[in-house]
Amino acid sequence: MTNSNVLPMKTKLTSQSKYLRKLYIASLSAAMLTVQVRHASAQTEQDMIEVARSVVAADRKAVVVAAMELTAKEGTNFWPLYDDYRNEMGRITDDRIKLIRDYAKLYPTVPDEQAKQILDTYTRLQRRQVDKRAAYLKNFVKILPPAKALRFAQVETRLDLVYQLQLAAAVPLTPLAAENSVPASVPSEAITAEAERAIEAFKSVDTGLTTLFNNSAGFAVFPSIGKGGLIFGGEHGKGLVYQSASPVGEATLTEINVGPQVGGGTFYEVIFFETAESLANFKEGHFEMSAKVAAIAAAEGAALDAKYREGVIVFTLPRSGLMAQAAIGGQKFSYKPLQ
Repeated sequence: MTNSNVLPMKTKLTSQSKYLRKLYIASLSAAMLTVQVRHASAQTEQDMIEVARSVVAADRKAVVVAAMELTAKEGTNFWPLYDDYRNEMGRITDDRIKLIRDYAKLYPTVPDEQAKQILDTYTRLQRRQVDKRAAYLKNFVKILPPAKALRFAQVETRLDLVYQLQLAAAVPLTPLAAENSVPASVPSEAITAEAERAIEAFKSVDTGLTTLFNNSAGFAVFPSIGKGGLIFGGEHGKGLVYQSASPVGEATLTEINVGPQVGGGTFYEVIFFETAESLANFKEGHFEMSAKVAAIAAAEGAALDAKYREGVIVFTLPRSGLMAQAAIGGQKFSYKPLQ
């Protein structure tokens, strides 16, 4: 290979490398800005979606600018059509976010009827995206050279694939019927020992919690809740439910977050129930934590000012790692009575 051939090849590789870096940054921004809206009001929810869309749109456009190398004349016709196209695709993205939120409200128990509805909506969204893109690509071919129109289609496909891969990795698979069954069980020695250790850890950092452990209608303690790190978060943990100081059932916690998440450690969590009714509600197996309930960081004296809210008080205590926040609104729990 001659030197005259090497220089153009290096230039081309450098240009491709810069383009790929821009593609990665934009796709990462899209993932980071997928909105965590399930506990917001309708107005706040829409505002958050609009803010996220505007920033992600700016990042996508930066990638297109770098990849397309349009002339001034081409850009005059291209960008208005591009903006119309992305507005249409943005509406589909909004519907996809709503679908994920609907799924999150049901998970981990997804009834057959709702599963069918979610699948139908998912299929319609996929079809809408393909049909809308095909229609717009016909218009892009009219204003761009065929090679550039093809390049634009490839860039859009790559951006969408990376973004969809982030979403797919964040959304857990639907449990099968066998996984959703709730037969009576016997707690393992390991989880019993861990639950007792968690109780002692809470009491050691705040002696006032002893009163709640003794006088509440019951409590659920989770000895190790793991938070998913950056981009998408999920909390998963098994725990024991106590009544009259004895374990009566096993609970599984799952919180699904769609949006930026900070922290990567584990923590203890205990839920105290104010009345027999609130405990019975939890034991029905479909309990979801109200967005109005906030976790209290366990520390000496914290229990003195703690008040029940919606029948519960929740305390958390870092077990390991950095935990900048513990969002508990929307946590969902399943329950299995012990033999």
